[in-house]
Amino acid sequence: AQNRAATTSRISSGVKPESRRGLAASNQPYRQQRSQLCVPDRAARDALFDAFDVNANGKLSLAEIDKAIVEAFPAFDHKPALLLAYKAAEPAVYGEAWITRSSFARLLQYIVYFNNLWDQFEAIDVDGDRRITEDEWVRGCAIVGLKVSAAEARSAFNKMCVDNHAHNDYVLFGWFCEWCARTHH
Repeated sequence: AQNRAATTSRISSGVKPESRRGLAASNQPYRQQRSQLCVPDRAARDALFDAFDVNANGKLSLAEIDKAIVEAFPAFDHKPALLLAYKAAEPAVYGEAWITRSSFARLLQYIVYFNNLWDQFEAIDVDGDRRITEDEWVRGCAIVGLKVSAAEARSAFNKMCVDNHAHNDYVLFGWFCEWCARTHH
């Protein structure tokens, strides 16, 4: 407990912890339920960015972010959601994509947003194959607030497929997110 308190004070003061193992313990103040997580103030966000930035180059790779999320925020460890958050926060420039200090707050917001969508997607995807079938959608579309008849739900499902130029019998997470963003989220 004493070591955890010392590590927390180093993070709070912006001093980088000595090891990645200390990251999870050092971020105890940020370890909250996803529904309660909010983007920290600038000083805490800068300290968190420094803790994520293992090689101290002032930019975060997807690998650095993934490792930090796994260690410090396991409730947010959903790879499809993390990848979409990463892409949304910092589009690739000249073939390289990095999260900078200036885009870090946006990344944190997108991590929360896409993980909340992941929870909804996962609740609808009852067989756990990471694809929503038309039947799953008709039974579960109320989870995203869509209160419609079965015929209207089937129409919305088909629109998701058509909008993504897919002629499949399923919807993937990215398509689901696009539909949610356009429709009501």
